[in-house]
Amino acid sequence: TPPRGGVRIFDISNPASPTLVKDVQCDSIQNDPIIWDRNGNGVADLLLLAVDRTMEGPECGAARSMNPDGSPNHEDPGGWEGVRVFELSDDPANPFATATQVAAVYTDCGAHTITAWPGFAEDAANPRLLVYVSSYPLRPGPTCGPVTGPPGGNDPLHSKISVVEVPFNDLASSSVIAEPPVSYPGDP
Repeated sequence: TPPRGGVRIFDISNPASPTLVKDVQCDSIQNDPIIWDRNGNGVADLLLLAVDRTMEGPECGAARSMNPDGSPNHEDPGGWEGVRVFELSDDPANPFATATQVAAVYTDCGAHTITAWPGFAEDAANPRLLVYVSSYPLRPGPTCGPVTGPPGGNDPLHSKISVVEVPFNDLASSSVIAEPPVSYPGDP
């Protein structure tokens, strides 16, 4: 069977006996999660997952991109990697009953580590999270690394982060809004 990944949510109100509440099956590598309570009722209703592996598509259930010989195809020009966005049910009597993918945001070189900045979460006119996406060319991707980066006009060392905006009132319109450059001490 192919490798499977995802996020498992546990109720730890009794630390001696944690209970599995939800198993969100969504294959990828990394699956660094962010959960958020958009409406303040005490139950998270937003889940973001980092995908740092070239997949055949953005949706859960998409296969990992593979070469005909069965080896990973990280350079698949039609592949996808980035941040998946899910809406979770937030009924306090039955939290996390559903997890529905509502968006997928492609980010160059995938998404290794994602960090939420909630500075606009309570903005009455446009409540949203900004998500800082750290990625690097550990291996090539569709738009990064020494092989596939330069033909697309991208720095083979990546040298940037992606900033994804997740509007609370329109999760499907989540998108990359900035790609600030970064440099690391000692980089060639």
